[in-house]
Amino acid sequence: MEFHEALQEVLDAARQPKEHPPGMTPVALSGDAIGTMDLRARAWHESLTPAQEMVCRWVWESCAQHDEPWEQFEVGFLYDYNISHELAVWVRIALVFAEFLKQHPSVNKQQVIGELCRLSAGSRVTELKGNRAKELTELWKQGPQDLPDCE
Repeated sequence: MEFHEALQEVLDAARQPKEHPPGMTPVALSGDAIGTMDLRARAWHESLTPAQEMVCRWVWESCAQHDEPWEQFEVGFLYDYNISHELAVWVRIALVFAEFLKQHPSVNKQQVIGELCRLSAGSRVTELKGNRAKELTELWKQGPQDLPDCE
């Protein structure tokens, strides 16, 4: 499978209504395991599909490697109710990150990834810190101009 086919498969799945995904097992995590939240039903998937893994690896190589190890990044998706939806968000993060780096190649990449994660969760520019908040917010609002070009 080529990357663009994998990406299209993931994006198509992300557009589908959030149904009970096949292969998902509900689990409950205690408040300690997920920070300040109380008990919360979460999903556990046995593995990523080949398309999901290909896209996930591209996202990690494009931006997330600056934030966490591959194994930790991959396992995080296994707990998502809709893996493809979360991957679609991360594709957008990776594309905005790449666009931002064109103008600011020496920026602290880990901080930018954190700010993009907050934007993806709905934070407003006033909730972000630093002088790049407005620029990142504008890039986020514009959305990616092109799909990733890679093998």
